[in-house]
Amino acid sequence: MRNFGLKVGLVGTVKFVTRIRELIEHMPDLAAMIEPLLDAREKLREKFVALHRKVLALARDDEVWLAYPDYSAP
Repeated sequence: MRNFGLKVGLVGTVKFVTRIRELIEHMPDLAAMIEPLLDAREKLREKFVALHRKVLALARDDEVWLAYPDYSAP
């Protein structure tokens, strides 16, 4: 974004997409390029969260994981 003179600043994971959309809302050509990337990022994040929850659920019931010395309950 810096190449286009836009400064994102410090934002968290949740507010990142909102901030980028704010910056590009008045730049239709840039928005046309960035929007599909933001959509893909959101989909990947949703999938990651779902898979992470599944891994944690599996780890809770796994005897090997429970026996691991540094184990702390997920």
